[in-house]
Amino acid sequence: MIWVLFSANLFVAPLSVIFDTFANIYVRDLFYDGDKDKGTQLFSHCVAVIGVCLLIIPMILYEPFKRCVGFNGTIVIGGVTIIIGLIGNGAATTPTLFLLSTAVWASGFQLLGPAIPVLITRLADPTAFGRAFGFFMSFGNFSRMAGPSLMAPVFNWKRNWIFYGMAASISVMAMILLGVAIATTPPAAAQGACQEEEDVPASAPQPAGLARVLSGATSDAAMMFGNLPGQAPWRDKGLARSLQRARTVAIAQQDRRLPMLGDRMERHSSA
Repeated sequence: MIWVLFSANLFVAPLSVIFDTFANIYVRDLFYDGDKDKGTQLFSHCVAVIGVCLLIIPMILYEPFKRCVGFNGTIVIGGVTIIIGLIGNGAATTPTLFLLSTAVWASGFQLLGPAIPVLITRLADPTAFGRAFGFFMSFGNFSRMAGPSLMAPVFNWKRNWIFYGMAASISVMAMILLGVAIATTPPAAAQGACQEEEDVPASAPQPAGLARVLSGATSDAAMMFGNLPGQAPWRDKGLARSLQRARTVAIAQQDRRLPMLGDRMERHSSA
């Protein structure tokens, strides 16, 4: 299954390279009768719009959007948005329409893009994340190398069809991602991060046999100062550090007496 996911990068990675290679020539000849200065100015505006989408959407809009439509919804809506924007590029009759269409597919790309690393972490073993991302990038680099060469004949034959070809490529990629997303189940930590939990202070007394597992941020402090009262030792329990919320778990009878923070800090200071 993970190799199918890697293959999705063959269809999405060439998008930016193909756009950078051919869009400047396209807008110069279509809108400005070969005027290089005006064509370059429009192309630079398109690149600036892409940069704005790259900055704003992941920082501000993605998380609220995902909460509204769900993870699989981000794949569907993001893919459809990219396709609409690319078709708009090919059908644009004015520079303004071309610029707006670029903003549309750039926005869709930022809605869809975060799904890829999430799916990789679902499929790859935690000890092999680096290798998995390396293979994924290798597939992308190959497609970036081959994409412009494969699309050059299309551009020479009928120039606006290059955007329709990219739209078709994105549709294949989106179907692969959606299929993988439906076929896989998020790990328990990811499911816990999406659930609303009762805000229980770390110092609150826990029922017998239960303790609080450290969140990813708190585990860093535990490495230096030890565990907070009422929390299970993440090292002793074999709990891997990860970006997850604290949660309540069952612990063995011998682990119910948990070290106090003050004792650990005192030993740490004396050391």
